[in-house]
Amino acid sequence: NIVYRHMMGSKTHNILPAIPYIEAEIAELKGYQSKGYSLILTSHNAPEGKEAVAEKIAYLEKVLELAKNSKNRQEFISAVKSAFPDYNGEAYLEMSAGALFTE
Repeated sequence: NIVYRHMMGSKTHNILPAIPYIEAEIAELKGYQSKGYSLILTSHNAPEGKEAVAEKIAYLEKVLELAKNSKNRQEFISAVKSAFPDYNGEAYLEMSAGALFTE
């Protein structure tokens, strides 16, 4: 009941380069839930459990919504920071915004 993935971090922003990528990440994490994985090992964070998967899905779903509704990079960054004020990895958020928005 253990799975390894490169990045997760339930309280850390992820690098999200495109809308289809975010959708695929949500689907993959829902697959973890359906398979009943109880431990997630990552390269960039401590081991986490089922509750972290649920939290990351909620994060990705909200970020997807904000990406679809934001007009530009700065609006997106502000909206995500407002929704997740305690998250680490601000550089990852900025990389995501740069990939998702050209202006």
